[in-house]
Amino acid sequence: MTEVIAADRISVRLVFYVFVRCVFLRRGIQVFLLDQEINSILLFRILKHFSKVDFCSFDLGDCRGTSRSAPFWEREQYLNAIYADLEANIQKVLSTVVLPEIVVWENFKQFISRYVVKRYGPEVAKTLLARHFIDSTQRVTKVFLDRNNASLELQSAYRDVVVLGGGGRRLRDLTLSVFRFAVLSRKLGKARAQTWDQPDQNQRRKIAVQYVHGVSHDGYGTDWDWFKASGLSPDQVLYFGENSKKTRTTDIALAEEMGVPIVLLHEIIGRILHDESSLLERNALMSLSWFSIFRLCLGNHTQQLTIELLLTYISIVAKWRCVFRSLGIGGYVNVGDANFDAVPKMHALETLGGVNLTYEFSATGFQSFFDACPTGRHQYLAWGRCSAEIIQNSSNLVNYRLEPERLIFAGNMKLHLQHFLTSTQSQTLELIKRRQKTKVVLIADSASTHLKITSVKNIDEFYKALVPVIERYPDVLFVVKPQRPSDWSDFSRQILNDAQRNNNVMLLDQPMGLTHFLFPVVDLVIGMPIYASIIFEAIAAGKDAICFDNSSFPHVIRKYHSEFSLVSDAQKLMHAVEVAFRGELELGLLRHKLEPYGDGRGHERFGSYLKIWSDCLNEFPTADDALEHVEARYYDVWPVPEVGTN
Repeated sequence: MTEVIAADRISVRLVFYVFVRCVFLRRGIQVFLLDQEINSILLFRILKHFSKVDFCSFDLGDCRGTSRSAPFWEREQYLNAIYADLEANIQKVLSTVVLPEIVVWENFKQFISRYVVKRYGPEVAKTLLARHFIDSTQRVTKVFLDRNNASLELQSAYRDVVVLGGGGRRLRDLTLSVFRFAVLSRKLGKARAQTWDQPDQNQRRKIAVQYVHGVSHDGYGTDWDWFKASGLSPDQVLYFGENSKKTRTTDIALAEEMGVPIVLLHEIIGRILHDESSLLERNALMSLSWFSIFRLCLGNHTQQLTIELLLTYISIVAKWRCVFRSLGIGGYVNVGDANFDAVPKMHALETLGGVNLTYEFSATGFQSFFDACPTGRHQYLAWGRCSAEIIQNSSNLVNYRLEPERLIFAGNMKLHLQHFLTSTQSQTLELIKRRQKTKVVLIADSASTHLKITSVKNIDEFYKALVPVIERYPDVLFVVKPQRPSDWSDFSRQILNDAQRNNNVMLLDQPMGLTHFLFPVVDLVIGMPIYASIIFEAIAAGKDAICFDNSSFPHVIRKYHSEFSLVSDAQKLMHAVEVAFRGELELGLLRHKLEPYGDGRGHERFGSYLKIWSDCLNEFPTADDALEHVEARYYDVWPVPEVGTN
């Protein structure tokens, strides 16, 4: 009889267990991996040698909890519980340590939360998937899971669940954090001694723009679409590349053509750390004695984790203070940085009197623990009132979250992309016009994810529900723009292939950039809610939109379902399309909340906003002093129109 084993990852203990059962007990072994990414090629090859290895075919989005709830809610509850327990225990440990001046508890709490998301988010998701796998596959004989509160609960319910301690991983992370701290301490200790902790007030402070999308117009927008209209001169800004692997050489050349100085972190960090450090960085690194460090390293799990996170946090703050001060950076522009180092990096700039300038790039939620990214302590540039409500609701749901002191509205900052067309986009628009249909409907699905919300099954149900609509309206052109065609099942692909034979379906399954270029020719958008930008941005652009939601995901769109059509099956979808074609979808109020200006000039307001911040950062000593003046000056230039005036 073949034994069936499930595992969240390939571990040494799993391989050893399989080896013993196969070699000594002569058992046939079938291993199902819950994660579709292989964490160790070597162990995977050994495992395949002794057993049959497959990947779990279930998606987390198809699972239901003990009360038939979506796994999203359970994951949130587990992550919040992990965070609450960790925060309380770490706070107790820190009470026994002399903390450096640069460690602010409110900021450090958010750093802990990002650690919980990074470390335990995938593990909890795989544990929830394991529970569904056990219930659905009755012949499972053993399950290997990493230790977390969800896996411990599962272990108490099923005797065949083996929970791994993760001690090797913990020791590795702890060793790395101590090593990095030691290296940085040595580098800054050898650097030239500086008695100042603030930048030179005679030096004009620059606005640095994080490298994210590049400079070339390839249909996805650039990091500098706002620059021409801003009034900023090249010597007032800086293009900053943090990751050398993601920085394209073509973008470096284009930035130089614009006259914008570009700095790559990997090229300058060594020199900066060698040349300068202030007393604050030195004191931060010296305040923790090596005796305290080793005492905590030899303690229990919480003590070890505390020192790991503390050393990591101090190291990041100290490093980035040196970088920001050396380059004269007063404002740093990013897109809601979700990286592990986002909070200490933001804090480093704030200690220098600077400001983290975060803006809304995409409508993807905000209201959950897992997705709540730092929005900056000072200010967040949002599309409109709808975005503000999402952030405020998130602050109520996620108690650690740093809510910005000010939310400034700029409207959608990507609608101008309708007018920046690539050659492929222009050709596509021409093909659409040649079809000469009475109406054009844009169909946009969501990316399916194995361990998150949208499943392959959700996508299949979406396209299945569209078939009657496509057949009902042969004089309407349905343009299908998938997010990731590679996520399609054979079922969805067959549906679309069959639909194309009706001559009223156009499939755009090649990369073409963002969908904004289609808005001028589109009458209606039908999309899915998980990644909601296409729906919200279509409404902001003046288009009707229908949301097909079969996920049980508590997305922000649900809050506004009374103001536009939210459907969950084929029958309701057909009715909503009929209502839309009659022009009876009431979207005016929601449109204003999404896009209060209604002029497609959000990128210009973004540039104006950065210019005002640049002036104020050099007029006032700190971002705290400048904050109210920035807001007043901005709204003097860009007052928010009343409902019905745009």
